[in-house]
Amino acid sequence: MRKQKNKLAGLQRRKAIAGYIFIAPFILGFLVFMVKPFFQSLYMSFCNVEVSAGSFNPVFQGIDNYKRAFTIDPQFSRLLVEELSRMAVDSVAIMVFSFFVALILNQKFKGRALVRAIFFLPVILSSGVILGLETDNALMAQLQVAIEETTSGISITAAVEEILRTAGVGVRAFEKVFEIIDKIYDIAISSGIQIIIFLSGLQTISASMYEAADIEGCTKWESLWKITFPMISSMFLVNWIYTIIDFCMRSDNEVIEKITKVMVDEINYGFSSAMTWIYFLIVIAGVGGMCFMILQPILNKISVSFMEEQDLYNPVVVAIPEHFTTENYAIAAEIMDYSHSVVNSLVISLTIAILQITVCTLVGYGFARFNFPLKKFWFACVLMVVLVPPQTISTSLYLHFRFFDILGICKAVTGSTINLRGSVIPYYLMSAGCMGLKNGLYIYMIRQFFRNIPKELEEAAYVDGCGTLKTFVRIMLPDAKPILTSCFLFAFVWQWTDGLGAYLQRILGLSQTPSVGYANCISSTGTLMIIVPVLVLYLFAQRGFVESLSSSGIKM
Repeated sequence: MRKQKNKLAGLQRRKAIAGYIFIAPFILGFLVFMVKPFFQSLYMSFCNVEVSAGSFNPVFQGIDNYKRAFTIDPQFSRLLVEELSRMAVDSVAIMVFSFFVALILNQKFKGRALVRAIFFLPVILSSGVILGLETDNALMAQLQVAIEETTSGISITAAVEEILRTAGVGVRAFEKVFEIIDKIYDIAISSGIQIIIFLSGLQTISASMYEAADIEGCTKWESLWKITFPMISSMFLVNWIYTIIDFCMRSDNEVIEKITKVMVDEINYGFSSAMTWIYFLIVIAGVGGMCFMILQPILNKISVSFMEEQDLYNPVVVAIPEHFTTENYAIAAEIMDYSHSVVNSLVISLTIAILQITVCTLVGYGFARFNFPLKKFWFACVLMVVLVPPQTISTSLYLHFRFFDILGICKAVTGSTINLRGSVIPYYLMSAGCMGLKNGLYIYMIRQFFRNIPKELEEAAYVDGCGTLKTFVRIMLPDAKPILTSCFLFAFVWQWTDGLGAYLQRILGLSQTPSVGYANCISSTGTLMIIVPVLVLYLFAQRGFVESLSSSGIKM
């Protein structure tokens, strides 16, 4: 009996060690690229950071930066209130929009694969660089004005709004509703991930439950409230938190623009850190307490990409070019150095995506299948990685890689630190430590998938003589292909759009273009050249993509 207990204790100890080995990349990355920058950024917010040729020196000055943010800076308080108000309204609109779109996409109809591919566009369009270009695109604003002029100012929305104002019925509430309607495109492009998460949850609901409800005489409305809502209630909290955190990362967020300007242009790292912490803490406190709409801007871009410059300023030309041309594609390809940039972005996106999914798979499997000391603590750290916006530690990370050193070894050997700024090495280092873009989300999804695999399958492999590593490679990995494909697609898309988006910014910086409008026309053409390859990829992979997400579940 004692021997059996000792053997069992030894097995549990070996499994605990194996669990730590599997999640070791995350622990290392978390300590190096999250914990240190996190607390360093917090300390810097109370300091005046002095940057010299080979290092930086934070000089403690108390809460002066926080006082400056609230009492001296003329913009920060106003921008903070405006963006938080916009976040509160937009998050509700995004949740409602994404849920009902997911309900529609879950139905069976002809062309469903194509429609799902169309609704994958928000995932591409909401990436940082492209979203920023969309926000600052003067050409889209000119097209909107031209459309309004050609329709003689007739607007059904405006007419209904005027009637309700005159009647005096719920004026403030209706103002908010019409405000959301006016910016429905912004709501749509922010709903991509939420739609997919809701869709994955809807696919886990057994059809037999709806059949039983029909037999009992339930209407569709009653089934929605008594079956659908209770079954995916946990999804709403996950999506709401994700929506708020994602809002903090948007490049059209004026608070983030203000912080970036202070950090990069004014080189005031202490003050920028203080503003990021103010924003982060307020957001965390807050967290504590339809197809045409998406297609329209893409169709506009397609139309504009075939227009000559004279068509852009012709009020008669709205959607169909009067002077058809393909020269814009040649110009965009030349400015972006398209062949070189595509190859470069493809190599970097593929290698980083593969590296991220490899280490996140190890970590996710370790959390799902092993028990070890402090397991809940380390998984809470994973959730922290998901919840903390990258901008919170961006200042600290910037200086971390500007004066990069490994335990003081580089400075001891060479006499100076290494400047990794402007290279791709930081991407690979952070990806290897599970601190790359959205890596916390990948770990969570992969963990959920592995938790749903029956333990008996793993135990049978151990009985047959398979060790921990052999069980993982021969038994678990083949079953995990769908979720790994989904996470790889996410990782590749986000890296691809950010990588090629940097080349796209060259267009807006040209001085020799004839006009700002034509520069925006070329920019729209370049955006299409970035989006189309990813959209084609998703069109072929969408079935396994959605099915894998539905099998990952949200079991805590």
